[in-house]
Amino acid sequence: MRKKYFIVILFLISCFCFAFNNSKNTTYSVVIEVLDFQGEPISYATLEFFDLNFELTTNAQGLVYLKLPKGSYKYTVKALGFLPLEQTLDVSSFSKTKVYLNRESIELEEFIIMAKYNSKAKDKAVINQTALSYIQPTSLVDALILLPGSLHQQSSLNQFSGVNFRSSGGDQNNALGVSIISNGVSMHNDGSRNQLYGLTQGSRTSFAKERNLVFNSGLDMRMISTDHIESISVVRGISSAKVGNLSSGQINLKAKQGVSPLQIRAKVDPNVQLAYLGKGIDLGSNYGVLHLGMDVLSSKPDVRETLTKFTRVTSQINHNLGLDFLGNYIELNTKLNYTQTLDNHKSDQSTEYNEELYKVKYHKLDFTWKASTLLDKKWIDDIELIAHFDYTKDVLDRSLLVYSDGGINMSNATQPGVHEAFFLPSKYKTSYQMDNAPLNVFLQFNAGKFWNLSDKITQNIIYGIEYNSVKNHGKGAVIDPNLPPFPSDNSFIRPRKNSSIPSLIHSAYYIESNIGINIDKLDSKIDLTTGLRGVQMFNLPSSYFLNNKVLVEPRLQMNFTTNYNSQQDIYTNFRIGYGQQNKLPTLDYLYPDRIYRDIEVLNWYDNLPENRLLLTHTFIHDVENPNLRASRAKKFEFGMDFSYKDFEFSLTSFYEKYDRGFEYHYQYSPVNYNKLTTANKPIVGKPSIGDFDMDTQHNFIMLPRALNSSELHKKGLEYRIVLPEIKFLSTSIEINGAYYKTKYGSNQPKMYYPKTITNNELYPYVGIYDNAPEITLSRLNTNVWFNTRIPRLKLVFTTFIQALWYTSSQLSSNESFVPSAYLDKTNTIHKIDYDKVKIDNPDLISLDLRNEKTNFSKDTTRPDFMVNFKGSKEIKNFGSISFFVNNILNLNSKYKNNYNVNQRKWSSAYFGVEVTLKLDVL
Repeated sequence: MRKKYFIVILFLISCFCFAFNNSKNTTYSVVIEVLDFQGEPISYATLEFFDLNFELTTNAQGLVYLKLPKGSYKYTVKALGFLPLEQTLDVSSFSKTKVYLNRESIELEEFIIMAKYNSKAKDKAVINQTALSYIQPTSLVDALILLPGSLHQQSSLNQFSGVNFRSSGGDQNNALGVSIISNGVSMHNDGSRNQLYGLTQGSRTSFAKERNLVFNSGLDMRMISTDHIESISVVRGISSAKVGNLSSGQINLKAKQGVSPLQIRAKVDPNVQLAYLGKGIDLGSNYGVLHLGMDVLSSKPDVRETLTKFTRVTSQINHNLGLDFLGNYIELNTKLNYTQTLDNHKSDQSTEYNEELYKVKYHKLDFTWKASTLLDKKWIDDIELIAHFDYTKDVLDRSLLVYSDGGINMSNATQPGVHEAFFLPSKYKTSYQMDNAPLNVFLQFNAGKFWNLSDKITQNIIYGIEYNSVKNHGKGAVIDPNLPPFPSDNSFIRPRKNSSIPSLIHSAYYIESNIGINIDKLDSKIDLTTGLRGVQMFNLPSSYFLNNKVLVEPRLQMNFTTNYNSQQDIYTNFRIGYGQQNKLPTLDYLYPDRIYRDIEVLNWYDNLPENRLLLTHTFIHDVENPNLRASRAKKFEFGMDFSYKDFEFSLTSFYEKYDRGFEYHYQYSPVNYNKLTTANKPIVGKPSIGDFDMDTQHNFIMLPRALNSSELHKKGLEYRIVLPEIKFLSTSIEINGAYYKTKYGSNQPKMYYPKTITNNELYPYVGIYDNAPEITLSRLNTNVWFNTRIPRLKLVFTTFIQALWYTSSQLSSNESFVPSAYLDKTNTIHKIDYDKVKIDNPDLISLDLRNEKTNFSKDTTRPDFMVNFKGSKEIKNFGSISFFVNNILNLNSKYKNNYNVNQRKWSSAYFGVEVTLKLDVL
C-alpha cells in the first residue's frame, strides 16, 4: 500500500510540472513528405513519434503536416511493402523534410528478420512485416518464437492455443491475463459462458471430445490470422496506463493498410495448409485507400478422422481516408473483419459407430472505426476517437450415446425438498447444444499534450476514458432434462439462458505523464513515466464487491540513458519499473448456475410399474460469489542495455506476483435429510411418504465455487545478445533466452472427505488442512539464430539452434497432511490440534493423510537440443519461395525422473514450403 501511495504522489508531481511553465509553447510548422526512391509519394504511410505517444499517417500525396515545439524528435516511418526507417527531426523553425523508403528486398542491409527493440523501451519487441513474412507463421504463437524465453513448438491447430508469458508451464489465469489489442481495440471473449456439467471448468468428465472446449483462458490464437497483420508489438512487462483489463502482458496488432500489389501466399507442411490473397487499392485522393485480404487455413493432424480437423477462413477490409474539416486534417480508419470455421461436422471412429453428431459453428464479425486529428490547443495536441463492436456466434451441437450403468436417479424438481423422480435407462441417445452469442462494444477517447518545460526538460501527457460492454445473447446450455448428456453427476441440469444474464459493463479512466530530462554534462537523459488507471465495473448486483468499485492501478517506469561519444554508437540504458494490473472476472465466473443435487431417499420397487415409487430430496445451492475480485498482478522489473556499434546486450530481471487468480475451487457443504427406511404398515398399490419410518442422515456435497484462490509467483531473467555481422560469411548472430521459475499454489485450505462408513453411517467429518499443494516449475533455455544473407543471390537462410538446458518440477513439502480443523454435519468448523484430539476421537484418524506416498524430490531433465533450418529466395521483384525443415537435428538426453524411471523425449523432423507472389500488374 505504501508503494501505491508513493507512486500516486510521484505521479501527481510529475503531471503538474507544467505549472512552472505558464506560457504556451511556441510551435513551428513541419511538413514531412514520404517517397519511394523513384520519387513517387507513399500515401497512408505511418509515422510513429515514440516520445510524443502518437501516430500519424500521410495523406494521398504522401504528406504530413504538424506543429511541434522547438526540439529534437525521433520517429519511425513504416509503410506496407517498404522497410521501416528511423529518423530524427530537429525543429527550430518552419521546415520541410523528405523521407525516402526502400521497398522490401533481401538484398538491402535494412532487411530485418528478427524482432526490433526501441532504444528507450527494450521490453517492447516489435515484429515487422519482413520478419513476419520470413518466419511463415500460421498463428500468433509462431511469431512469438523471436522473443527471449520462447520455445519452438510444432504447429498444432487441433486444440485451443493460448499465450503464457514469462512462465515455466502455464495456467488459465496466465493466458486469460494476456490482452490482444487490434488497432487500439482491446479484444476479449469474457462474455462467453459455459455452465453444463462435463463442460464447465472444474467438471470432472472423462469425455475426451468435450475437453476440446476451453473457456476462461483468453482468446484462441488460432482465430487470429497473421496474414492481415502488418506488425506485432509485444509488452510482457509493465504496460502503459492506457491499456487495462490484463495481468500478464499485451500483444498489439497493426492491420495492413495502404497501397500494395496483389499478394498471393500459399504454405504447405504435413500439418497445415494455408492460402492468402490480399491487395491494397488506391481509390483516389478523395476516397483514400482500401486494403482487402482473405485467407483459408486447414489442419488435419490425423487423416483417419475429422474430429481434430480445424479449418478457418478469415477476411479483412481496411479503409483509410484523410480529409480536411474546419481547418484540421482528420484521419479516418474503418476496419471490418470476419472469421468463420469450416468443416463443422466432426467425427471419429466412435462417433461414426454410435451414429453420433459433433457439430461446431463459429462466426465472428467485428467492426472498428477510428478518427484522429492534431489540434495544437492549450491542453490538447492530438485527440483520437475509437468505436468498435464485435459479435460472435459460437454453437456446439452434440448428440451422443450414453451408458448410465443403470440405477442412476434423476429429478426435474426446481424447488428444494422431496420430489418424485425417475430412473435413467442404462443406455440412451441424447443431445445438447451450447450456444454463446456475445456482443462486445468498445468506445475510447484519447488525448495528448506535449510541453517544453525548459531547454532541458520536456513533458508529454496522455489521458483518456473508455467504455466496455458485453452481452451474451445466446441460449446457453440447451438439453433434455430427462436424458442428461453427462449422468455421472446430476449437476447443472437445470441451466438458465445466457441471454438472461446481465451485461458486463466497465469503464476506465487513465492519465500518464512522461518527463524527459537531458543532462548535457553527462550526455545522459532520464525518462520518467508515471501513470494511473482507474477501472470500475457497473451493472452488477448491489451485493457484489466489484459493483461500482474503483480499482486503482499505478504504473511507474524510469530509464537512465547515457551516450559515451558524439556518434552515439556507444550507450548504456538502465531501466526500472513497478506496476499493478487487474484482470476483471469473466461472465462465467460472475454468474455460475445454481447447482441442484438430488439424493435418493426412497426406492420402492414393485412388479407393476404403476406401483413403483422413487423419491429424491433436492438440494439447491447458489454458488455465486459476491466477494469475487479482480485478478491482480504486481510487477517489478529491472533491466540494463548496452550497445557498442553493432553489438547489443540486454538483460531484464523481473518478479511478478498474482495473488487473486480465478479458479473453480471445490468446497464441501453438509446436507441433512430424512431417509425413508422400513414400511410401518402393509403396502397395497403405490405407497406414500407416510407409509415409511424416517431416519435422519447426513452427507457432504462438493460445490465448485469461483474464488480468487489461485496464486502465481513468477521470477526470472531474460537476456539478448546481438553480435556484429561476420562480413566474410554475411552472417548475423542473435542469442537470446531466459531463466524462468514459476510457483503455482492456492491461498485456500485443502479439504478432504474420506468416503468411508463409520458406525453404519457415512463418515461425519471433512478435514481442513492449512496448506494446499504447491508446485514449482523452472527452466533455462538459449536460442541462437544464425541469419545468413546473400544479397547478390537475393537469398537468406537461417540456422536456428534451441538449447533447453533443463526443466524441473517439484512439489512443496509445506503441504499439510494432518488437519488443523474439521467440518461436521452441522456446518460447524472445529479448530483442533490433531495429535491431541485423535486420542479422544479416534474417528479423526481417517483424516490423517501422512500415509499417502507423495514424492517431494525434484524432477529435473537433462539438456535437449534442436536444430531448425529455414531459407527464402526472392525471385526478381514479383515473389519469393521459402522452405523450412524443423527438427532436422534433435538431441534428447535420456534421464531418470524423480521416481528413478528412465525418460526421453522423442520428436521427428518435418518440413514445409511456402510460395509468395506479388503481382503489380493486377
